[in-house]
Amino acid sequence: MRQKLSSTQCAALREELQRARERLAYLYAMERYPEVVTEADRYRATIHFCDEFAERDEDRVDVDTIATVVILQTRAATALSVGREDWVYALYQVDEGLRTLLAIFADRLPIRAYDRAKQVRALERLRRDLLDQLFPGPRAQMRTALHDAVREERYEDAARLRDRLRRRR
Repeated sequence: MRQKLSSTQCAALREELQRARERLAYLYAMERYPEVVTEADRYRATIHFCDEFAERDEDRVDVDTIATVVILQTRAATALSVGREDWVYALYQVDEGLRTLLAIFADRLPIRAYDRAKQVRALERLRRDLLDQLFPGPRAQMRTALHDAVREERYEDAARLRDRLRRRR
């Protein structure tokens, strides 16, 4: 029989993961992307360990913590790929992050929670931006025009472009 982690041990791991989540956010903000990717792997292994050996389901790591670690890792890996102008691999990283989030949400929550999650929406926006880089089209051109209008303080034009972009979405 496998040994299980007690509630106290799981609580200590969850507390450590909260600190780790803050550290990842700090590293990401400082644009230390290689460290984010490496440390997120370590934290995800800890999450898996806690989930695998917890005595009770209530002792598992919460979905928000896991999703935050996944999104920070995905964004950091994507930023590294974009820095190398490897748009296809950057897109692959985002898709991998979305698949990971889907698996996490499907395992723990109703699937509607995945569709509503802010982390998922953020990665989907990043995915759209990458696709615009790979395959520029009318939408990308409108977004560029929108940014130019805001920068030049042409707010009426910017509002019209914003509304057109929303209707296309």
